[in-house]
Amino acid sequence: MLDAVAAAPDRLRAVAVIDEHTEAEKLDRLVAAGVCGIRLNLIGRPVPPLGEPVWQRLGLALAARALHLAVQARGPQWEELAPWLLRWPGPVVVDHLGLPPSPALPYPGSAALASVLDAEHVWVKASAPYRAAPGAADATLDRLLAAAGPERMLWGSDWPWTQHENARTYSATLDWLTARLSNAERQRVLCHNPHLLFAGLINA
Repeated sequence: MLDAVAAAPDRLRAVAVIDEHTEAEKLDRLVAAGVCGIRLNLIGRPVPPLGEPVWQRLGLALAARALHLAVQARGPQWEELAPWLLRWPGPVVVDHLGLPPSPALPYPGSAALASVLDAEHVWVKASAPYRAAPGAADATLDRLLAAAGPERMLWGSDWPWTQHENARTYSATLDWLTARLSNAERQRVLCHNPHLLFAGLINA
């Protein structure tokens, strides 16, 4: 991944997976190599104790380097995560719209997820509707756009569509979102927002 970024450092950025004990010097090396965020994938895994000192130190270290924390979780996991993500010192990205298990509200964890998405330091990635329950991603996206618009929304192709490879195309993953957006909103989601987040310019 870092080799790929190094091939086009003016154009590419990366999100890395690290250990919570990662030292400051390694974080500095990752930033220098083009890493702009850290990913926490909790699917099939327990929610880590984000309130413990090691995670609190990591949060401060990430924030000091303008590194966002991207979180993939679902359902009741958001109830465990919400108290700590709401206090997280740096930007947070909720992956795949929080993987909603139902198009209708409420569902387990929906209130906690809504509280997280409402926080000003939290962004949401509108992507991979096929990873949510049928119709759930569409309903969640429509609710978010109606409530807050695209101000803190991102898009991702989810390539290579792991475990969902059949009949997926890059253009289809993009069209799913952009069909709901005006030209100005597309510019915001596809260009302006990721530039702010990935370049560490949140307050710009």
